Amino acid sequence: PRSATRLSHHAFSKFAVNIRGPHDLTGVWPALAKLDTSSNEQVDQLIALSSQWSGLSEDALADVESFGTVISSCLMSQLVDGVIQALGESHPRCMDVISAIRLRLMMELTTAGGNAILFTDFVSSDTAPQLPTLSGKALSSTLMTMLKQHNFFTGLNPLRIQMLLRDDPAFTGKIDSLHGQTPWLWNFGPRHYAVTAIRFRKT
Repeated sequence: PRSATRLSHHAFSKFAVNIRGPHDLTGVWPALAKLDTSSNEQVDQLIALSSQWSGLSEDALADVESFGTVISSCLMSQLVDGVIQALGESHPRCMDVISAIRLRLMMELTTAGGNAILFTDFVSSDTAPQLPTLSGKALSSTLMTMLKQHNFFTGLNPLRIQMLLRDDPAFTGKIDSLHGQTPWLWNFGPRHYAVTAIRFRKT
């Protein structure tokens, strides 16, 4: 149509997506492998390492800055699994480390006034075989029941994650809005996952 205007490539240049990788932005895997779980000092050091960029190589650090939007796209479940294997699910500092590895680092990477969005899967049809048959309000209601029954991936209860963002002293005064998205299903072929998004804006 005549009203349509052809925009040049230059018009979109400021919205470009720049690939910054491959880098392990957690910088935490070597430390997890050597962690003495009985040492509070080592756990404290791990949390400090996970909350900043100090675990990155000099080459990686040269490529890191703060960003207007930071997205974690369904990687938290793999990170949490690594923490649980290293610390054990019942370790009293387990949630502290999980929070540091993903949430605190996302906060560090987000510029003031920017948004961070955590996409995470939190239960699969392996333990909830009815998931593929659900949608809409039935899906939301069933997932809430599953959370109450503790049927979710360890460390990935989305309500608990939102509580961490509200109550953890590491985030006090740093977040001016926090929203949880209605869950949806991800068809991964052999199994289905319930996925949600948690968005917060940095002050």
